[in-house]
Parts: sequence; structure tokens; C-alpha cells
Amino acid sequence: MLCNYSLWYWLCEETGEVRPFKCKSWHCDEHRQSLAWSWAYRVARAGPERMVTLTNIPKDQQVAKIGFRNLVRDLRHREGLAFEYVRFFEVGAKSGMYHYHLGERGDFVPVRLLSSRASANGLGRVVDIRRCSGEGPAWYMSKYIAKGLETIPLGWRKVSASRHFWPADQTAQAHELKWRLIKKTLTC
Repeated sequence: MLCNYSLWYWLCEETGEVRPFKCKSWHCDEHRQSLAWSWAYRVARAGPERMVTLTNIPKDQQVAKIGFRNLVRDLRHREGLAFEYVRFFEVGAKSGMYHYHLGERGDFVPVRLLSSRASANGLGRVVDIRRCSGEGPAWYMSKYIAKGLETIPLGWRKVSASRHFWPADQTAQAHELKWRLIKKTLTC
């Protein structure tokens, strides 16, 4: 099935350069794989210090969202830890269990503390946290970014990040050139 935006493209008014328009939807068969790889590249450039896995995420989206928000609040405010993250959602292929895979930067969180806080906030006791360095772990996370793209339940976010996870050079900047979105016209 073609994307609703297949006929659209970007045109630079100043240079005449043309670029394809990508819809950036995880539910789009045509564009989701390129979206996954662009996120993998962005995470690799951000250089997370640790990989965190939270298993047994509740299947109720609101409960999971509130539980994760409260977990981050507990780590930051009750424990006084610096905790910045990028989070990827995954549905287990065999078990159907919901998981969060995080790239984390900040203070180390001991596994027992992470497990007790996750459990207290309804996110399950089974957790894992590992130190990493270089780009390898971020590319390892790309496996989870690209995995199960066709099984994301509607309404769930595949990716989210805390405000200060991305380095300053990766924040959105206004582009000087003027780009215009144009729809191709079909002629018979």
C-alpha cells in the first residue's frame, strides 16, 4: 500500500533542489524503515552511556505512560539522580510482552534501585542496565528501533526522549533556505 504522501516532494525555491517527502509515520509501510534508520543514526550520534531494558510494561497505554513518568520522577527527585533518556517501545515477537529499551545518560542507577522503582510504578521488576561506550551500543539499540514496526499498537509512541538527552548540536535549528512542499500532478 502506497503512502498518502507518495506524490509529495520538497522543492528548494532558491536552488531548485528536489527532495522526497517522507511522512514520518511508524504505521506507513513505505517510510517506516527509513524512519527507523534515521533514529538509529541520531541515537548513535547522541552517544548514550548505558542501555536500560524495562520488561512487563502494562498493556494499558495510560497506565504505562504514567508509570514511566513516575519512574523518571522518582529517580530524579526522590533519588537525586541525573537521568536523561531516549526510549523505544517494542512488542515481544514471541511473548507479546511490551518492553521499553532506553539509551540513558546521567548517573548510574543500581539494578536493585531501578527494579524496585519500576515495580513500585507498575512497570515490572525485571530490568537490566549496562554501561556502554562508543557507537556500538547505540547501533545495537537500532535493532529495537527497527524491530516490530508492523506490530506497534495504535496510539503507542515508538520513540520518545527526555528534553536534555540530545546534544546541543542535534536540537532543531531553523534552516536558512526556503523549502516548499509540492504535490506532483498526474497527467494522463
